[in-house]
Amino acid sequence: MLIEIHLIQNFAPANLNRDDSGMPKDCEFGGFRRARISSQCLKSNIRKSKAFAARVEAGFRTKRVVNVIQDILTNDYSFQENDALVLSKSIAKSVTNKIDEKDNKTQYLYYTDKDELKGIIEEFIKIQEENAELKNLIGIASNSETKPKALKDAESKIDTETEKALSKYLKVNAHKINSIDIALFGRMLADQPSMKIDAACQVAHAISTNKVSMDFDYFTAIDDLNPEEETGAGMIGNLGFNSSCFYRYASLDVNKLMSNISNKKEQAILGILGYLEGTVEAVPTGKQTSFAANNPPAYVLVTISENNMPVSLANAFEKPVMPTSKLSLSEKSTQKLLEYFNQIKTLYDLNYVKEFEFGLKVDTEANIFPASSFKEMNNKIEEYLNQTL
Repeated sequence: MLIEIHLIQNFAPANLNRDDSGMPKDCEFGGFRRARISSQCLKSNIRKSKAFAARVEAGFRTKRVVNVIQDILTNDYSFQENDALVLSKSIAKSVTNKIDEKDNKTQYLYYTDKDELKGIIEEFIKIQEENAELKNLIGIASNSETKPKALKDAESKIDTETEKALSKYLKVNAHKINSIDIALFGRMLADQPSMKIDAACQVAHAISTNKVSMDFDYFTAIDDLNPEEETGAGMIGNLGFNSSCFYRYASLDVNKLMSNISNKKEQAILGILGYLEGTVEAVPTGKQTSFAANNPPAYVLVTISENNMPVSLANAFEKPVMPTSKLSLSEKSTQKLLEYFNQIKTLYDLNYVKEFEFGLKVDTEANIFPASSFKEMNNKIEEYLNQTL
């Protein structure tokens, strides 16, 4: 099953997603300069959205996983703090290969959840129950008075056992995860290929349906405590911005999502709904205190198919959209989207088992906006998923 979501979203002047120079990101498409919001930015905002958080318990991406494991060991498994630190460092190394001994950070971000970490810990505890010497080794490694050679030998033996624990965990859980966000967006662990999670979703860079021109805001700030005889600004600057109507596209392979989370139906449905709601809610936060461009989508189309190839409708806007006397930029963009959508369906004989849509109800000659609501659309999608998954 493939779920695809298409959005038309018009933003007031903003600098939602900046490049390395502080300017709004852009690109060339169809021979014209367009505004752009990166897929990484959109995915981050989906993960952090209230709608997504209300549906699922998300994982976390961190270099501070040693601290997380240590807290789990002390709070959930009654380890002494020093012993917990030794074991948490060893577990972190078994996954990421290396940690910085100065601050106990891993060499790269580890995207994980507490269930996965607990699973590895429990495999280690099983090994420890069968190996009485292991507990003594942890005590030796956590003792500040232990001589360097004995410390190194103890840590090496503990590392060997944590690697065994990880291997046992992965025999059952290779390429599996509990957290929906990791199952959706995937992860890559160079040192542990069997922990790789192939993403169930694809998120495109949002591009403007219209040709874009960059504008600049020249601003000054006054020193409130300036003496009367002193004039001039305390700070002068320029800020780039633009106003654009975006086409956004994302797809979700439901079968892949189910595989990633070991076919847990209820969890999958919650994840799909959270993902769809989060996608609609996700507004980048860049420079929002300066612009407050909190503009929700004007139109949303969600399609469900069984055997279709994924199809982005971005080429509907290969020629930039221009508003008319009767249709605004977002209305004209929606019209072009639906015209292209109908052409593509016919051209490639695409068969969508369900199409859900909602948008602003306006009086247009094309009669393109349905009289529906976001909540109503979600309820229909949830009902369909419960019947089919």
